[in-house]
Amino acid sequence: METLNSSTSLVSRLLLGEEVKCDECKKGIYRPLNPNCKINHSFVCDVCGSTYHWDPVIEID
Repeated sequence: METLNSSTSLVSRLLLGEEVKCDECKKGIYRPLNPNCKINHSFVCDVCGSTYHWDPVIEID
């Protein structure tokens, strides 16, 4: 997949399917915790096991 602009947020890059290198070990790639889900909120490094989690902001009218 094409690499996006570096100013694009980590969450956006992950949700678009880009392979993002781990911030901790700089060797692994963040993989979805549950690849069968349409949208994932947790990602795990496939080398060191470091996790990245985001919480969506939901506005209710």
